Amino acid sequence: GVHGDHVTSGGLMVGDSNVSNATKYAYDIVNNQWYDFGKGSGIGANNNGKILGRSESCCGGHDNGYYPRVSDLNLVSEPATVADRGELWRLPVGSYPIAINDNDVIVGRFDPTCMILFPGHSGLCFGGQKPMRIDPIGKNQWGEAVALDELADLDQSSVLALSNTDPAFGVGSSKSEDGQLHGVVWNVNTGQIIADFGPLTTTSHINSAGTMAIGKQEAFTIPPSQEPMLWWTEDAWESFEALNLHDVLAAVDEEGLWDQIISLRALNDSGQVVGMATLVGEFGTLPDPTVTAWSSDLATGNICGDGPCGIPFLLDTLPIDTVLKGDVNNDALVNNLDITTFIGALAAENEAAFVTQFPNGNYAAADIDMSGGPDNLDITPFIGLLTAAGASVVPEPSSIACLVLALMMGRRRSVRR
Repeated sequence: GVHGDHVTSGGLMVGDSNVSNATKYAYDIVNNQWYDFGKGSGIGANNNGKILGRSESCCGGHDNGYYPRVSDLNLVSEPATVADRGELWRLPVGSYPIAINDNDVIVGRFDPTCMILFPGHSGLCFGGQKPMRIDPIGKNQWGEAVALDELADLDQSSVLALSNTDPAFGVGSSKSEDGQLHGVVWNVNTGQIIADFGPLTTTSHINSAGTMAIGKQEAFTIPPSQEPMLWWTEDAWESFEALNLHDVLAAVDEEGLWDQIISLRALNDSGQVVGMATLVGEFGTLPDPTVTAWSSDLATGNICGDGPCGIPFLLDTLPIDTVLKGDVNNDALVNNLDITTFIGALAAENEAAFVTQFPNGNYAAADIDMSGGPDNLDITPFIGLLTAAGASVVPEPSSIACLVLALMMGRRRSVRR
């Protein structure tokens, strides 16, 4: 009877419950403590016990006082009536708060067209959707909604999550002039969009340190599909790298049990991603029924409530996202200086032999296609990385291939002797 929307790094989970007349709840995972803070909707929380929501005054609809607010779990008492549900501050009419960080900065979206018709009314709004932040202006007080930049003045943008850093980085989506949705990163302090992941992408979560974000990218397949993505940065989003999480899943799924990732829910500073995914199965039958306690229909995505959704998963991306693919000489850059070490990785018997020849090199960075080890199939994607990085002189694929083959043939002849 409960649905979790958000979990903070300190272990506070918030969501909805239909046990107590569709109320919002919070659960302190560390101390095993439940809190009920009244009817409404909202998904944001921070480690200070601040909870975001859009709530009703009592027990009615919009005309009975539907408004956004901030609550404090430290002030909640049972039962959660109007007087004891921990309400701290009512936010501007027309704002839709979604996330709050540990500095009490709030982000989300707001409708600048909203008008108050009479006291107690939620306001009349005309459907604008600008990305926003709301700054604290004192202890347990917040100011007005401040609009952040958009790719185009279409009022169809929203910030969905933000980091605990200063400056804070927010992620979400914004439409461009041609109407295509882009996943973007904002510097929440300045309001500027500082990274654009391109058309047909969406971003939904960012880690506490503000270095990694997850979302989806539409793939040109038949039928069209949404590929789960992770983007990360080492320079505050002046540049970034992208990683398809289906590639990560394939790399770690040695038994071939997992089918596809359905949704991404959150990630932490250790590069671990949680979400929903399906197992391989034909007509509802798992390849090995002992691999999960979930029912076959749920695990293979055949049925989950009103539609397919699979089962929860935890995917550790840290060993991959800390490796800059193509940076085989390990200098934090991908350029022509990596060519010699890349060839050395392909020619080496194993990682130990590679390290003997290149003590400072990174053997894993040569496995561009993430097949489990460097081989000739990595040559073309390696050249693609050099080209994308703007290497000054990129050799022809055939030149690298010939040199690699010569080295490998020489190695094999020495082994035969």
